[in-house]
Amino acid sequence: MTRVRANLGVHLGVWGVLITAAAGGCSDDIVVAEDSVGDPSTESESESGTQTETGSEGDTDTDTDTSSETGSQSCDAPAEELDFALVGALSPAEGCDDFSFTGQFIQGGAGLYYLDACPCDKQCLIPDPYTLTIELPDAAPYPQIPDCPQIHFRRDPDSCAPASLVIADLDDGERPLWLAAREDQAPEDMPALTVAPVDPTACPDKQQFALEFSADADSTVVSQGEAGSLSIEGETWSMYDYASMQTEDGPVFAWLGAR
Repeated sequence: MTRVRANLGVHLGVWGVLITAAAGGCSDDIVVAEDSVGDPSTESESESGTQTETGSEGDTDTDTDTSSETGSQSCDAPAEELDFALVGALSPAEGCDDFSFTGQFIQGGAGLYYLDACPCDKQCLIPDPYTLTIELPDAAPYPQIPDCPQIHFRRDPDSCAPASLVIADLDDGERPLWLAAREDQAPEDMPALTVAPVDPTACPDKQQFALEFSADADSTVVSQGEAGSLSIEGETWSMYDYASMQTEDGPVFAWLGAR
């Protein structure tokens, strides 16, 4: 099979995610005690009553603190960003629609890939170039794009920001081999996988979660900043949780899977 190579000059600016966390404050309770004037018995009763009242307040504070304790996630777990985009004639950079690409991998790697929408079994006289860009945290596993890729690129319908990316191999029965998402659920293009936030933990400026990845009879819970393994349709995947929290500005999720 002959492939057509094109020199492409498409560049994409990559969006970033800004996470702003605001901390709340607290105020101290002030108790003012008035001196009692009278006989010693009256003063003794007054002091006794004051001690009892103070003890009651202490019990109330202890109960409140205990009930506020929730999950077991670390409030100091590092959060990192990821971003991705697929840009071409039918998937403009300023667009808001989902797009599924099939065609040829031309060249590239480590986050910048040049593609052509010409079918793998065709020889096209006119190039139909696309550029796939992926920005990941340090040491994250970038995908190896197959010769005949199928790429599902989905955007958030409200903000038009990238939501998920699933890369599959057309020469391998369209089996997925790499995916990334910035939402708290699995992409619809990966029906074998289920993702859910678990173990909610109250932190001063956010609610921290872990992510539970499930497929078939296997599951794994991965805390923010950590990785785990999961069997999906007989293949071992590495699952990475880079961000899984709810802040005052909204939800912040970033995770990926690679086999």
